[in-house]
Amino acid sequence: MSESEKLYPLSKLPIATRPHVATAWRWATRGVRGVKLATVLIGGRRYATRRAVEQFLNELNAPPGRAPSPAVADDAEEARRELERRGV
Repeated sequence: MSESEKLYPLSKLPIATRPHVATAWRWATRGVRGVKLATVLIGGRRYATRRAVEQFLNELNAPPGRAPSPAVADDAEEARRELERRGV
């Protein structure tokens, strides 16, 4: 397993200024400005890779007007389909 694929618990994300675990949890569940931290759930605990953290931070710091990440676009498409299904 390469260093970029190693799993880190949300309490020990590989960032120079490590955020509080509640902040990391919010990044993973609600996201920030439409960008969520990609995580995996293993045995009731959430983990993220170095690569996921780097991608999350890069997307947050991207210039305005850039296309959303595929994950955000997928979520938007899923929400649109659900609204159509419900007739909204």
